[in-house]
Amino acid sequence: IIPAGQFILGGDKFDDSHKVALFKPIAVSTKPITFGEYNLCVQEGDCLKNIYKYSVNDRSFGEIIANPYPPEFPAIYISYTQAKEYAKWLSKKTKTSYRLLSEAEWEYAAKAGQKTTYFWGNDPSRASRFANCANCSDSQMIELLKTGLYEPNQFGLYDMIGNVWEIVEDCWTTKLGRKAYIGTAYTKDRCKTITIKGGSYLDEIKNIYPEARKPLRTYYKNNNTGFRIASDLNYNK
Repeated sequence: IIPAGQFILGGDKFDDSHKVALFKPIAVSTKPITFGEYNLCVQEGDCLKNIYKYSVNDRSFGEIIANPYPPEFPAIYISYTQAKEYAKWLSKKTKTSYRLLSEAEWEYAAKAGQKTTYFWGNDPSRASRFANCANCSDSQMIELLKTGLYEPNQFGLYDMIGNVWEIVEDCWTTKLGRKAYIGTAYTKDRCKTITIKGGSYLDEIKNIYPEARKPLRTYYKNNNTGFRIASDLNYNK
C-alpha cells in the first residue's frame, strides 16, 4: 500500500516540474505483472496472446514464438491496450477494481519518499544491488531478468527502475505542466501515444531513475516494456 503524500513531479530533471499531492493511499502490485500472471488471462480468453519473433536471448529466428520466458519473468511485448485488458479481466475476476497507475502515482511510488537520485541514494555505483540495467553490474549480462531479484524500495516495490519500462495511463506530452496537481492521469480522446516510465535492462544507469519517461504508441510492443497495476482503496467512514 502506497501512502498518501506529496512530491515534485519531474524532480530537478525538467523545467516545468511541479508539486503533486496524492490525497488517498493506493494499492500497487509489488512487482511488474509476470508472464505467469498475464497468461492466466490469455487462457480464459480475455487477453490477447503476446506473440513475437524472439527467443529467450532475443535472437530472431524469423518465426513466431509464443511466451519463451519462464512465468516469473515480467510480461513483455505487451501493448497499452493489452495492459488495459489485463486490468479489466483481473477486476472482473476478483471483484476489485484494478487499473494502470498515472504517471504521477508511478513516479511517487518509485521515489518512495526519497529526495535522492535513486531510492538507495545518489551513488550509481551501488546499483548492482537494486536494479537491472546495461551497466549496473560489471558481471551481469545485458538481459531481462525475473522479477524480484533486487532489493525493493522503501515502499516495498521491486524493479521500479530498470529491467522493464512500465506503461502508465497517461497520454504522452512533453509538457509536465499539463499534469494534474492531484496526480490523476493526463488523458485525451483517441490518445495514440502513451507514456512509459523508469528505464530497462537495455539502458545505462544514467538513464534509469524515477523521472525517466518516454513515449510509446498505444499499439506498440517491444522486448523491454511491461506494466504493473494499482487499486484504489475504499474505507468506510
